This record gives sequence, C-alpha cells and structure tokens, in this order.
Amino acid sequence: MMLDHYNLPPDTRPEQPLTPRELEVLAEVLAMIADGATSAEIADQLSTAETTLQSHVKSLLRRATAFVTVATLAGSLQQQSDRRSEHATSSVSSAPAPGARPEDLLSRRELEVLALIAEGATNAEIAERLVIAATTVQSHVKSILRKLEVRNRTQAAARYLRR
Repeated sequence: MMLDHYNLPPDTRPEQPLTPRELEVLAEVLAMIADGATSAEIADQLSTAETTLQSHVKSLLRRATAFVTVATLAGSLQQQSDRRSEHATSSVSSAPAPGARPEDLLSRRELEVLALIAEGATNAEIAERLVIAATTVQSHVKSILRKLEVRNRTQAAARYLRR
C-alpha cells in the first residue's frame, strides 16, 4: 500500500511493522505503567538505561500509532467503497422495502447510535459514549430518520426495538 497517497504527516508514517518481540516489550512496558511503575523501575526491570527505554518506547508507540492510523484509514476507505457499490447496485427507488429491518438499512455506526437512542441517550451522551462529536451524532440521527422514514427519535427507537 502506498502511504503517500493518504497524505500522512512524515512523522506518523510507519517505517515497518512492529515485530512480535517489539509488541511483547511494548505490552510489558504498558502493563508496568498501568501498575504504577516509574520509568526508572521499568528500565531496571528490563535491564536497560532509562533514557534508552524512553527513546525505544516513544519510537514503538509512534510506529504502533501510525499503523493504527493506517488501519483505521484503510477500514474507512473500504466502508466508503462498500457503500458506493451498495448505492450503485440499489434499486432506482430509495424507499426501503416494507418491513425492512434497521440492520438492512443502516451503517454499523448508525445502528450503534440507534441502539443508544433506544436506550434513551441524548445526543451529548451518545457523543461521549462513542467518542465522537455531538455534530456527528446529529448527522447520524438525521440519516437514521431519513433512512427509516420516521419523523422523530421515538419512532426510530420503536422501529429498532420491534426488529
């Protein structure tokens, strides 16, 4: 995959995948951090200098973050491609089939939002739980209402719960 096509900043482009040993060390270090160990204690445990440890951990985290970014981007591009092909092959009428289930009409994320609506969550609560902007939640809600051909959140929740 050519990463330059995605316009990633140079410092976030992964140089090479993390090796199994690097993943193991990173997991071990993160576990020690979670247990409250200091960098000096971790360096001692791994028999390395503290500055060397910090440098290596920063490098591993940067590379791991870059791969997560690329994987997320690749997944997003795949979803867009899937939606385009679904749209291209859908019938001329945009009206859902009578009795169509929400699972057949909505994206995975829209279903997550709809499930939270059905639980009675507000847009702000949904945004917080899904770690997205409130404006993104509003956009999802509008899309859900349009796709389900309902007038409000209550009707959408009822349709979801009837499935």
